[in-house]
Amino acid sequence: MRGSIRRSFAEVAKLAADARRLVPAPEMRRAAEELGFYLAYRELVDPLTASGLPLCLPDVEAASTDLEAIGVWDLPLALSLAGEGRIPVLNALELHGAERILVISGPNQGGKTTTARIFGQLHHLASIGCPVPGSRVRIMLADRVLTLFEREETAEDFDGRLGGELHRWHLLLDEMTPRTAVVINEIFGSTPLADARLLGRTLVDQLIARDVPAVLVTFLDELSRVGPATVSMVSTLDPSDPSVRTFEVVRRRADGRAHAAALAARYRLGYRQITGRLAS
Repeated sequence: MRGSIRRSFAEVAKLAADARRLVPAPEMRRAAEELGFYLAYRELVDPLTASGLPLCLPDVEAASTDLEAIGVWDLPLALSLAGEGRIPVLNALELHGAERILVISGPNQGGKTTTARIFGQLHHLASIGCPVPGSRVRIMLADRVLTLFEREETAEDFDGRLGGELHRWHLLLDEMTPRTAVVINEIFGSTPLADARLLGRTLVDQLIARDVPAVLVTFLDELSRVGPATVSMVSTLDPSDPSVRTFEVVRRRADGRAHAAALAARYRLGYRQITGRLAS
């Protein structure tokens, strides 16, 4: 009996040793997981590229913060529009030389936040080795993508919306490196204009001091004229009908009407809101 037990233990030990040899090394397991993610990503985007949207392998640069992204589009928006048989408008994002911050202003619902999301998606997807939504992309190798978006105020926000935004902003400052891509979308909207201007300028100065590539969506278009590090981009309207958004976001000096448009929307004084009330 004892011999039989010893043989059984020996057989179990041999099976365990064989199993250990069959289990892949950690590097192989990670490669298998990453391959599975890559294949799932391609399965997700292949129908979109079949509909005509461009996809490319980016030129990723470790020693440059320049950005040249032509024909880029937002992945979640494209997936949403695919069910309607439509595709998103393509745009371009560029940062060259001393330029670091794309400051996007313009009318509401004109593609500003979508463009900010594109900036973040490009840096993240390029950093993990995936093809990116665009026809030609040359981009920095980012170590991370940090985001700060406006949030609805809740009962847990004892310092209010502004206090929460400032707290989250300081947390981001602690994490930034020169290889970090930063996305900031319409914060400080709950404060008076004078305070928003002061806070917005401070935020831009801090971004410039840290020398990080960033996109800032704001109604304060004067922030696009801080200096050579800032670039103005504007979401455009149809020249023949100012009530129609083109969803094109172009490099252009802001016309100073972004804040007026934001105020009109807040108090339901936009074109469609007024004409809708008159028609009812």
